[in-house]
Amino acid sequence: MRTLLLLLACFIGLFVSAQDINWKAFEISLVPLDEGKYISAFEVDNQMYRAFLADLLARGETEKLAIAMWDTTLWASVLTYNEPYIKHYHSHPAYDRYPAVNISQAAAVLFCEWLTQRYNALSNRKYPGAVFRLPAEKEWVLAVLKGEQMQPDEDGNPLNYPASIWTLREGSGTYVANFSTSFPTQVKRDPETDETEYFSLAEISLPSGGRASTQYRGLQDAITSPVNSFKPNHLGMHNLLGNVAEWVQEDGVTKGGAWNTTGWYLLPHNRLEVEGGQPRSYVGFRVMMVSGN
Repeated sequence: MRTLLLLLACFIGLFVSAQDINWKAFEISLVPLDEGKYISAFEVDNQMYRAFLADLLARGETEKLAIAMWDTTLWASVLTYNEPYIKHYHSHPAYDRYPAVNISQAAAVLFCEWLTQRYNALSNRKYPGAVFRLPAEKEWVLAVLKGEQMQPDEDGNPLNYPASIWTLREGSGTYVANFSTSFPTQVKRDPETDETEYFSLAEISLPSGGRASTQYRGLQDAITSPVNSFKPNHLGMHNLLGNVAEWVQEDGVTKGGAWNTTGWYLLPHNRLEVEGGQPRSYVGFRVMMVSGN
């Protein structure tokens, strides 16, 4: 088993270690969210995820490595021309800053546990006793609310969305997210089942009772975009909406929509569920940190 995993690791390019991570830049990317809680400005990228896999391999933790290893063949299920992504997306330096995808929710949890261990082993760390984990769904929504300067209701849901959420454009008309250009907010097409529902604008309501005022279209890249792409929100976070759907703590739940989903999934109060938390080519994650201080 170890020999097989070693050969596989060499094939996909596990030639990076935890020592290669720019920890200072990583600390800077942690955005204050709530008292003692921070959330990453970026989705976890391929370079950092490779460091995680390489460390598991170096430590001989083959059972964890088997869970954590990405499934590159999943590109075949969403792209007609998929060979370059199967071969290169997770290993080529050109994709270092692209989000890590094709990994399960359990793999994302393992990454957070590894990150907690590796970060607290640093002698000059900024946050002693830090614990990294996936954000809870409500914490993820809070990041959107604060990032877009929206007011929550008593249950923590948005009272209303600004134009930037409904249109996903700046005032200049520049798009601010990566999602399917073919489907506006009114279309809910489940990428898991292909089942499609259509809504009128009047039928799209927020948990608080607010409603949409206009439709929008988005900008879809061929696949994912780099994790530092598009304009950050007011807290400095990139791609909370669009690019890749993000695992949260709740079983099988992702938030934020993705490069191949309809605009409906980018509305922060909506969720996309993946049965069993299985890996998908359009699902990644970002980390939450709870400070020990």
